[in-house]
Amino acid sequence: MEVRLDVLKPGVRVLLVDQWIETGGTMRAAIQLVEKLGASVAGVAVVAIENTEGGKWIKENYKFSQCVPQELQAQIDGKYLDSFKIFNK
Repeated sequence: MEVRLDVLKPGVRVLLVDQWIETGGTMRAAIQLVEKLGASVAGVAVVAIENTEGGKWIKENYKFSQCVPQELQAQIDGKYLDSFKIFNK
């Protein structure tokens, strides 16, 4: 993970973006880095976030938005969306 140190400073708000949060470890590290440098996390935007311990921690502690609708959460947690089947033909 890389960050420009001259950009993250007190008063700066950061939107963190990822494609898929599985364990939450990478996102948590990004959050810690942003906050360690004095900036604040405005929110987390993600295509899909699993209901793992780390995923739940992010949902409980930060504003977040995910693209995949809630009714597909069970498929997300199973790491396979039914819509992927069309690519396996």
